Amino acid sequence: MANATETPLPFQLRKIGHVVLNVHDLEAALRFSIPTCWASRSATDIRQHVPGGMIFLRCNPDHHGVALVGGPRR
Repeated sequence: MANATETPLPFQLRKIGHVVLNVHDLEAALRFSIPTCWASRSATDIRQHVPGGMIFLRCNPDHHGVALVGGPRR
């Protein structure tokens, strides 16, 4: 929460343009993301083209705002 004595920012945040999350379990992240973030899957699903897989999600008319990238468990 902003302190009343803080200087206001010279801009307004209107949306998040692009976030990429590296996850070790792509399917589990997808099951969590859609109901939690009110996002839906984008029409593009490129799991077969990226090692570990990649799924695009959106919550507005943009093609996607979030990309989930699968990878090995560390």
